[in-house]
Parts: sequence; structure tokens; C-alpha cells
Amino acid sequence: TSYNLRNIESLIDQAETYGVSVMVFPELSITSYTCGDLFGQDLLIKSAEDKVRELCEFMKSKDMLVFVGAPVPVNQYLFNCAIAIQKGSILGIVPKTFIPNYSEFYEKRWFSFQDEDMEEFCVGVEICEDLWSPVPPSSYAAVSGACVVANLSASNELVNKASYRKELVKQQSARLVCAYVYSS
Repeated sequence: TSYNLRNIESLIDQAETYGVSVMVFPELSITSYTCGDLFGQDLLIKSAEDKVRELCEFMKSKDMLVFVGAPVPVNQYLFNCAIAIQKGSILGIVPKTFIPNYSEFYEKRWFSFQDEDMEEFCVGVEICEDLWSPVPPSSYAAVSGACVVANLSASNELVNKASYRKELVKQQSARLVCAYVYSS
């Protein structure tokens, strides 16, 4: 998690020099997607929480809206979540809606934001598999006013999957009449 946080902070600093306003990191970017059964370890979850706090501290002087992925425990459950951070504060946490449990995905085993200064800028969030569902959460976000949808993903690469995914993102962006930011 420390390695991932250092890289996330470095990329944020680089993006800031280019005037980036919204930055989207992949699904589970704080821990990495491939932790598998380690998601059941308190040490990993505590470390992820600590790194999110450290990222908030790092972001205190930054206006950029940043989305990172992290596991979030609630009572006895663990959720794969997108976390929106701006100016050192967590603006919201959105859990993944559709949990894949087929082929190489075993997630069932483990597991809209608005800037007050820019009311017309509303961002919806979904995570990876959500886009592939019959009615993606981004559809509801757009109906509720989202003009940008961020998708935090950790999708694997298979033959022709990249081109299919690109078309899926383009179609969803067109259908929702909004910008769609996909990070994997």
C-alpha cells in the first residue's frame, strides 16, 4: 500500500502541473486488485485505511478531484469502493454494485458527487463490472445530473477485450450525454 500511495501521489503532482481537474485511478488502486484472500487480513485493511488518510492529508492544498479505489469495511462486510477526495476531504464513498464471480474473478469471496463551488459539475461513479451490467449505475447518475462519470476498474486483458471495452465506454458516454472517464 505504501508503494501504491507514493505512485498515486507522484501522478497527482504530475497531473497538477498540467492543470488536471479530475483524476481517476483504477479499482482498488490503494491496495491493488490482485490481493485475493489477503482482503480478509486486518493488516491489509488497516493499511488501506491509513493510506487513504495519508492521501487526504497530501490532498489538503489541492483543488483536484481524485478518485481512488480501496476496500472499505462496514461492520462485518468488506466493500470494493471508489473514494472521492478533494481539498483533503473525502467527498463520498461509492461501493461497487455488481460483484463478478466467474472465470478469473472471485470478488464475491472478498467482497454521485458534487463540488460545492461548481454546482453544475456533478460526477457519478461506478466500478468496473458496473458498466457491463444491463442497467449500469452511471445511467441513474446521469439522470440525476451527472455530467461526468468515473469508472475505477482493474480489468484483465483478453484478446479483443480492449477494443470491446473502448466501444462500450464510447456508447455509454454517448447514451448518457456526458464525459466518461475509465481507468484500469
